[in-house]
Amino acid sequence: MLIALAMIVTTPAEVTGGISRAEAIGDPATWVTVADYPPSAMRAGEAGAVAFTLAIDGSGHVTDCYVRQSSGHASLDTATCTLLQQRAAFRPGAAARTYSSRIRWVLPVATVPIEVTAAFPTSTAAEIETVIGLTGVVESCRVVEAAKPMGDPCAGIQGQRQSGGFLKDGKPVKAIIRRRMIMSTTFVAP
Repeated sequence: MLIALAMIVTTPAEVTGGISRAEAIGDPATWVTVADYPPSAMRAGEAGAVAFTLAIDGSGHVTDCYVRQSSGHASLDTATCTLLQQRAAFRPGAAARTYSSRIRWVLPVATVPIEVTAAFPTSTAAEIETVIGLTGVVESCRVVEAAKPMGDPCAGIQGQRQSGGFLKDGKPVKAIIRRRMIMSTTFVAP
């Protein structure tokens, strides 16, 4: 089974209260990588965002890490602080500086091979109709016609942004869009 994942480090927030914000050296998004996902958290399907604050000394070294908002999983919270204390680097400056941000640990749906059988469609077609709201988000989706089973072509579409919206005479309008999809599959032995 192949499991894909992603981590995002967001832009740090300004810290107030007389403590200055530390300036990172390099790209903070490289401090935690995909390879750092805790194996136990991966097996358990744990995901979530960890909001943290790092305490930085005058030489630019991390002296402490505080979890401001937990991911809900101790393994992800601990990994966040452990990795950041080892890897985060900052420019030297005043003592008592901080750096606040968030790391989002994400485990997308696992992908598994599909067993090819005589019942597997080698070609199929479907037509769907989506209603795009005033802000460009899909409000509804329905299958108008489907030649052979191909799963649900509307799955995961509702609530997704499809565009920046549509204007008619300068005013936002809804749009009804019909799409015809044709899928053809050829299986080739290695």
